[in-house]
Amino acid sequence: MQNKYERQISLDGFGVDGQNRLSKAVVALVGVGGVGCAALPLLVGAGVGRVVVFDCDTVSMHNLHRQTIYVEPEVGRNKAESAAERFARLNSDVRLEAYNFKISDDKRSFNLLSECDICIDATDSFQSRLLISSICRGLGIRLVMASAEGYVSQRICMGNGFYLNDIISDSGASGEPAKGRPIFPPAAHLSGVLAASAAMRSIVSEESFNFGEILSFDHLTSKFHTYRLVN
Repeated sequence: MQNKYERQISLDGFGVDGQNRLSKAVVALVGVGGVGCAALPLLVGAGVGRVVVFDCDTVSMHNLHRQTIYVEPEVGRNKAESAAERFARLNSDVRLEAYNFKISDDKRSFNLLSECDICIDATDSFQSRLLISSICRGLGIRLVMASAEGYVSQRICMGNGFYLNDIISDSGASGEPAKGRPIFPPAAHLSGVLAASAAMRSIVSEESFNFGEILSFDHLTSKFHTYRLVN
C-alpha cells in the first residue's frame, strides 16, 4: 500500500495513519455530473475504502463538455454505473458501488447513507440538496455541498448541527427543480476538486473540517472568497 500512496503518505499531517483512515472510510457521492465526475477519480485514486455513488440520470451529448469522464458512445447510459465501471479499474483497493436511483426520504436511501462517514452532494437543484441535507442531519453525518454556476465554483461544509435547512428560509426553494443554467466547465470541475479535498481532509483529520464555511472561486477574477455562516 505504501508504494501506491507514498506521495500523499509523505505529506505533513497525513502519514500512514491518515492513509489507514482513508482505507476504512465510506464516502457517499450523490451526483456524477460535472461536479461529481471531478470528485470521483480523486476519491478512488486516494484509496477511500468504499465509495457509494448515486445518480439516476443518463449520459447526454450536451453535458459532455464538462462531464468529461464519459464518452460519446455512452450517451443514454446511466451515469453512476458508467462512472463506477470506469474507476473500478483505477484502484482495486476501493469498493465502488453504483445506485441508479434518486435519493429520497425512503428507507433504502436512509440505510445506504447511514453506512457512510461523509456525504458529498454534487446535485444541481435545491430540492435534492435540501432533502440530502435533511437526511444527513437525521443521521448526524458530515456533508459537503459542491455546486457551480456560470463562472463560479462553490463548496459548503456542513455538520455538527449545522445544515442547509439552517440557511434556506424560503419554503418554495424545496420545489425548485434543476435548471439548465450556463456553466463554465472548469467551474464545475473545481467544485468537485474542492469537495473531494474537504472530504478526504476530514477523514484524515476530523478537526480540519470547517463546519459552516462557504468557499467560492470566481474564474473571471481568479479570486477565492471565504465566508463563515456559524462561529
